[in-house]
Amino acid sequence: MKSAFALRDEDSAATFRIDKDGGPWLRMTVEDHGAGIPAPVRERIFDPFYTTKPAGMGTGLGLSISHGIVKDHGGELHFETEPGHGTRFHVDLPVAALTQASRAGRDWL
Repeated sequence: MKSAFALRDEDSAATFRIDKDGGPWLRMTVEDHGAGIPAPVRERIFDPFYTTKPAGMGTGLGLSISHGIVKDHGGELHFETEPGHGTRFHVDLPVAALTQASRAGRDWL
């Protein structure tokens, strides 16, 4: 992968144009500087209804739905984490898929 440009807002979010699989992709990254994600949670983080929150505080659907939406658009949702140092979530989308969706009138992408 090769980064073409980056825009940062207080080191918590960034957008990059990258080359991946022989074509242009858009990468959106969100990061925190928290405790990181423990190994047992990493294995299930995209599972529907999986949550680490107390009962009544979350459905465990957010990352599962996000993963499905990104995948449906030909992209990838993945993360990097290091206990004690934080986590980065990356949404990678092929530029061709974004262009096709725009032509179809879906400007919300």
